[in-house]
Amino acid sequence: MSFSIRSCLAIFCAFCLVSESYAQREYGFDNTKSTGQPYLKPQESLSRMKVADGFEVKLFAAEPDVINPIAMTVDERGRIWVIECYEYPKRTAKGKMPRDRIKILESTKGDGVCDKVTIFAEGKDFPVPFDLASGIEVGNGGVYVGAPPYLFFIENKNDKPGKFEILLKGFGSQDTHETLNTFQWGPDGWLYGLQGVFTHSDVKPGQADGVATRLNAGIWRYHPTTKKFEIFAEGTSNPWGMDYRNSDGQFILCCCVIPHLFHITEGGSFKRQAGASFNPNVYSYIPEICDHIFHKESGWAHAGLVSLDTPLMPEKYRNSVIFGSIHGSSLKQNILAPNGATFKATRGDDFLVSGDKNFRPINLRWGPNGEIYCIDWHDQNPCHQAAADAWDYERGRIFSIQTKGLKTQVAEDLGKWDLTKLTNELIRADNPYRWRTALRMLYEKRRSSAKPDDKEIDQLVQDLLKKLSEESELPSTKLRMLFGLEALRHGDLLEAVKIPALQHNELLKSWLIRLIGTRSDQNINSDKVQPLTSNLKDPNVRLQLAILARKSHDINLLHQLLETSSDPNQIAENQQLWLAINQELEDPEARRQILSWLQEFSRKASSNSGFLLSQTIRKFASSGKPNDVDAAIRIIETVASQNLGAKVNSNLYKQLLESLIAGLPEKSQSTPTAWRSTRFYLLSEDNKDLQKLIFKLDLLFKDPEILNKARKIARDTSASESDRIDAIKGMASDTSENTRIELELLIMASNPTKIRVAAVQALGSIKDLEKSLAILNLWADYPKEVRSELLQLFSSRKPLAKALLQAVEKKKILPTDLNDNLILKMQAFKDKEIDTMISKSWGKIRSTPAELNAVIEKMRGELNSGGGDFAKGRLVFENHCSKCHVFEGKGRQVGPLLEGADRGIEYLLVNVLDPNRVVGAPYYMRTINFQDGKVETGILESEDDKNISLKGENGVIKKFSKADIEEIKVSEKSLMPEGLGYNMTPQDFRNLVRYVMRDPYVGKVSLQLPQHKENESLSVDVPVTGRITLPEAITKQLVTVRASVDSPAALKTTLLLGVGHDAHVRLNGRATRFVGNKSTVRPDALRWEVELKQGANELTVTFEYEGKQEEVYIRFLDPERKLTK
Repeated sequence: MSFSIRSCLAIFCAFCLVSESYAQREYGFDNTKSTGQPYLKPQESLSRMKVADGFEVKLFAAEPDVINPIAMTVDERGRIWVIECYEYPKRTAKGKMPRDRIKILESTKGDGVCDKVTIFAEGKDFPVPFDLASGIEVGNGGVYVGAPPYLFFIENKNDKPGKFEILLKGFGSQDTHETLNTFQWGPDGWLYGLQGVFTHSDVKPGQADGVATRLNAGIWRYHPTTKKFEIFAEGTSNPWGMDYRNSDGQFILCCCVIPHLFHITEGGSFKRQAGASFNPNVYSYIPEICDHIFHKESGWAHAGLVSLDTPLMPEKYRNSVIFGSIHGSSLKQNILAPNGATFKATRGDDFLVSGDKNFRPINLRWGPNGEIYCIDWHDQNPCHQAAADAWDYERGRIFSIQTKGLKTQVAEDLGKWDLTKLTNELIRADNPYRWRTALRMLYEKRRSSAKPDDKEIDQLVQDLLKKLSEESELPSTKLRMLFGLEALRHGDLLEAVKIPALQHNELLKSWLIRLIGTRSDQNINSDKVQPLTSNLKDPNVRLQLAILARKSHDINLLHQLLETSSDPNQIAENQQLWLAINQELEDPEARRQILSWLQEFSRKASSNSGFLLSQTIRKFASSGKPNDVDAAIRIIETVASQNLGAKVNSNLYKQLLESLIAGLPEKSQSTPTAWRSTRFYLLSEDNKDLQKLIFKLDLLFKDPEILNKARKIARDTSASESDRIDAIKGMASDTSENTRIELELLIMASNPTKIRVAAVQALGSIKDLEKSLAILNLWADYPKEVRSELLQLFSSRKPLAKALLQAVEKKKILPTDLNDNLILKMQAFKDKEIDTMISKSWGKIRSTPAELNAVIEKMRGELNSGGGDFAKGRLVFENHCSKCHVFEGKGRQVGPLLEGADRGIEYLLVNVLDPNRVVGAPYYMRTINFQDGKVETGILESEDDKNISLKGENGVIKKFSKADIEEIKVSEKSLMPEGLGYNMTPQDFRNLVRYVMRDPYVGKVSLQLPQHKENESLSVDVPVTGRITLPEAITKQLVTVRASVDSPAALKTTLLLGVGHDAHVRLNGRATRFVGNKSTVRPDALRWEVELKQGANELTVTFEYEGKQEEVYIRFLDPERKLTK
């Protein structure tokens, strides 16, 4: 932002990340702070809501009837069951009783307004008290409650708790905003729930010690009859909202953290916010379905989702899902379009804009009249990043969103209906609440009846089978009939397989396969679903068959799927096929068969085959066994030999070779038998990318001729930088003395920085480096990037660590060059001499919380004492942060992404200066002690039974063989060092904050007071915090602020004003008047929608102030950081 400012008190520009459509742009926010908006009365909040055309919003309940609603469901009588969570986010203090409770709210008059509230249960009253409750669902004569570490079942005895049972135990609560949530019944009769990535669970049966099921980010399910618990799918980030579509039963899930929308399929492993799959043989993930993100507009926190594909909704919304934007105080809309076996989600208009900045939508559920209930946590704090003691525990609302003119009535009690009536409701109801509740009741009545009326069930089953045969019924209706069959008598689904009308409808075929495969107590194989496999072109059918092949270990079905061509874009199907292949490779006979099929498969040499072949190659190569590595290479040889001279997509060969390299252990090995012939076939392809990969493999396989060639290229200053770096990386496979000397010369010579960095990294592969100590003599001449890599290298070996610390003692290296993580790494040697040297030359390792708080307070004061420079801040970021963080497309992704982070003043103070205050489990630091005495640190990148890979600074990934490891320690500590508060000058920190913060302020303003002549002004440096304190004056004064705001293009934005007095504001001739708040001056308190024109924009703010050193804040929202440079 280029400012030419006269008569200015304080102008600061905020890139509060507003969307292009400005649908919710008025809500710029700082997640660590409250909104500052006073709490509105429920009716006033309601009056401000704007909802999509054709809809209206009504208030169902509010405080004091409901407070802090975190989860809800609707029972068969149309009553809302809600959890009031008073113990978020800290849990119950030791020595106190939990306050969480479960309420039942109902409208006895049928007018859509709650008039009866029943407290069903309180967490304090049970043998095992519950708190931090976050999941609820009714069913089977009671209520299921999720409160870590337990999943409870509480019997309902006339709306009072009866039998109390712990069904499951072991759910984690390490991150209290990522606990188990969004309970709901699936159409298959299982209870589904979600959990986030930074909470780790080891789930066991509640009443026994069994094998624990590990879970972090994922979707789980529990069967109420068999008591079976399993992971339905894994991955995503912090999922907190899921629904299945009414028309096809597909699960759509929203995540609190970006990316926000996924299509969930059974057994899938999805893109993760952090960490790796618990399955070491999952090498790639299913991505999100959304083509956009919302965090540039209104934050990245989403919760609660319903699908609108029902005749109750206007036609234009029947392909939409809606979900809450917690930060944006709104309901977002995504529009789904089929994309093979999945969907593509595009952005729709906001479905609801609250107009109340304290509106926090957490969950959405269908109601008995066709309305959509929305629970509103309602708090000035928009995010978990707020102070733990800052939450409000006095408010909460439940709203009803409905089509205009909807007539409500007293809900019927579907629990009193018989099987016949429930079955008819299941088939014919348009309201998702009614047919889903009818389905749930069918399951429950069938389970609870000791001697069910077989005649009634027989008749219902026959009627359903008959209707399924009729052409007049819609596929979506027939789908519900299949759900009914599953509920009434699972075995009769096999009869439905024989119906010709179902064999030609892909939706029904895919669901028949899925439902048949849900029963682990039956021997399911391809024979039973053979009539559904006649045409294997439909992606939905293929996906479900692939899942069935994996679950049933049906190798014949797997072969049938492999024989037919698969679309490479069907990621979920290909992942399931690979997982099915992978689990069979341990059986010798199955392995022989599969290898034979893959050899046959490879002859097609199409891009379709690339994924499965590459996964298999990586699996074999990762074992490190000569026979397995040879088998991996022979797959590549077959592809190349069978297609010699043919036009083959070179990307296929590239994919296969990259998988081979990724799978091979870091240790070099002798040339496999099959490599020579394979290499010959591949070199016939005139492709430079392939030649580079072949060159890398030659080096891994210790080809002496290629090694000499690599040394020449590395030394050749006329070669391209990329070729030299590839050659240097290849040299790492050779541990000879000659290679060590060559690498040292490359480091110490005046080569480009990237060449020297690559040489340091390659040097780390050589075991004996005691002759390399002279490298440190040129420390002062090395660029910062080279120094960073040398520090990592020298801190990883005991002799080198001693040499490093001696250099610090002799003041050749500054103590501030070593951060606390490097010191911790060297302390892992457990060497008394090293520990003494650390104390002598560097100091103590960890700051106490009190000391870190003192540093934060000191730096907070420094932020108010001067301005920051955007360009210099970028340099500070590059020097200190880019090794582990990506921002504006620059840097390395080791730690969390910064683009979606809050980046306000308090956020930056705490997270930069005290990075270990809150650390997510995927970012815990691992320290590996090797048998040869070496030490390495980093965060977990991937792990299998043979190898482990760590990611360290600069995004460097190192793979190690577990056979060489003595010990792995996991510490709840960030890889980000604590020492930045000591090693960074206040001005550097101000510059860094100025560059990365989401709401930056201008650097310099001018202030004109009455005593100044017309052309005089007082120049003022604006502190990074943007707080400008006016000079003290004896009398009240009229002050006019004039600013010239330069914009590179026309820009719709919001002017934000914080002033304690009434103010007249003009921008480019347009005027408005604001009423100030004398008691509290807050940034962003007053807002004005404006348009900046290209070039200079003249702004004036006129007001009278009392001369008591008051503060003033003025800024513009800048969505794309156009005004910040």
